[in-house]
Amino acid sequence: MKIEFLGKSLSGPFTVPSGIVTCSANIIQRFFNQIPEVGVLTTKSIGPEPRLGYREPVLSQFEPGSFTNAVGLTNPGADRSAELLKGLVIPKDRFLLISIFGGNVEEYVEVAKKLALYGDGLELNLSCPHAKGYGMAMGQDPALVREIVAAVKTAVDVPIIPKLTPNVPNIDEIAQAAVAGGADGICAINTTNPECYEAHGHPILSN
Repeated sequence: MKIEFLGKSLSGPFTVPSGIVTCSANIIQRFFNQIPEVGVLTTKSIGPEPRLGYREPVLSQFEPGSFTNAVGLTNPGADRSAELLKGLVIPKDRFLLISIFGGNVEEYVEVAKKLALYGDGLELNLSCPHAKGYGMAMGQDPALVREIVAAVKTAVDVPIIPKLTPNVPNIDEIAQAAVAGGADGICAINTTNPECYEAHGHPILSN
């Protein structure tokens, strides 16, 4: 099955989203080499500086088949990520989205310029609910979303896909603002806020 996506004809219709599966360049390369059904892979979100995130446990199953997580934007930073990603061999029929985040417009642009060369497009993380000052904090105001998208779109020459948060009452307005800023697509959605509370003698999630 051939899929057309942002200028590329892809080998398969499936995608692996940003997360713990795609935090390693070696794992991404194995997907490229061995699983043609996956046409799009998105890296773990990368910020301007290294970030430890939260300690384990970071994943919880609160009902069979229902999971929640709180990783905290763990990543090695833009400079180290560039070193790791530049060694990838991306097949012509796959699409690598590099997920980026920042705490202001300038940081999004900074990271975008450092990493755009190593992928086929950029995903703008405007939606992670777990890291104060990042992710969802940057994606709740339509005017700010439009400004971020427009600034990154001007700074780099690759497709831009904002990833939106479901934890707002006006996701439609935010999506429209992203499109007005020049987004080439919309990724919806990121992790929801925790939906349950459990009292145990040990933490379900570390944060």
